[in-house]
Amino acid sequence: MQDNAARRALARRIHAARSAAAMTQTDLADHMGCTQSKIQKIEAAKVGVKADELRRMLEVLGVAGDQAQEMVALAERLTERRMRTGLQETDEFALLTDLESEAATIRGWHTERIPGPLQSERYMLKQFQLAWRPGVVAQTEITERFRRRRARTEIFTVAAPPAYRAILSPSCLDRLPGGRTRDLVVDQVEHLLALIERHDNLELRVLPYEAALSHVHSGFTVLDFTEADRDFAYIELPGDARTITSASKLAGYRAEWDRISAAALDVEATADFLRKIITD
Repeated sequence: MQDNAARRALARRIHAARSAAAMTQTDLADHMGCTQSKIQKIEAAKVGVKADELRRMLEVLGVAGDQAQEMVALAERLTERRMRTGLQETDEFALLTDLESEAATIRGWHTERIPGPLQSERYMLKQFQLAWRPGVVAQTEITERFRRRRARTEIFTVAAPPAYRAILSPSCLDRLPGGRTRDLVVDQVEHLLALIERHDNLELRVLPYEAALSHVHSGFTVLDFTEADRDFAYIELPGDARTITSASKLAGYRAEWDRISAAALDVEATADFLRKIITD
C-alpha cells in the first residue's frame, strides 16, 4: 500500500508509544517474535501493520483504553478492503475521519457540498440512497458507512472539541443530493441553524456570490493540532483525495482560508442568510 499520511500518522503513534515504554526496536521485536527491521519499517511507515498485530504490540507497550482503540481503529481502516464503487473510501478520508476530533482547530472552505459533520441526517441518507445499487453494493455496506458518517457529527460533543470553522459557498445549498428540493433545503438549513445555536465551538459563515474576490479555489480543510508536526490539509478529488503535510504548502492553504474568511459574512449575517432561505 502506498506510503500516505494516514500510515505516517499511525507510525508516529507507534514510535511515541515505544519511546514512552522505554523500549528499543529490538526489545519490541523480541516480544513480537519478528525482526528489528520490521519494527523499523513500521515506524518509518514503509510497511503497514495489521490490526491484530497492532493489538499485541500495544499490549507489550502497555497502551490501553481509548488510545489503543483509536490506533487499532486506524489500522483497521488502513487494511480493510476498499469498495470499488461510489462508496469507496480512501486512506486519506480515513485519516480525516479518525483524527478530526483530536484537532485543536479545523478550518474548512466548502464549495459544492455540505461537509460531513454539518450534514443533516436526511441529507446524509439521501447520498447513500443514491449510491446504493442492488446486486453491486450490499445494503449492509450502505448501513455501516452511514453509521460511520453519522458518527462524525459527534465532533461537537466530544470532550474538548476542536474549534470548527466552516465557510460555505451558497452553492452547497443549491446543489443537493438527488437534486435541489424545497424539503431537503429546509431540512439542511434548519439543521445548520440548530448546530449554530447548540455548539459554541462551531463558527459557520457563508461567502456570498457577491463577495468582492477575484476568484476562489475548490474546497479544502486544514486541521491544526497541538503538535504542529501532525497538521495536514485534506482535499477531495474525483475518485481520489490528497493530504498535504508540507509546512510551506499548509501556510498557503491557511493564507487562502484567511483571504476567503475576510470576505465572508460574519456569524450573525450568516444566520440571517440561512433564515431567509427558509422564509422566502
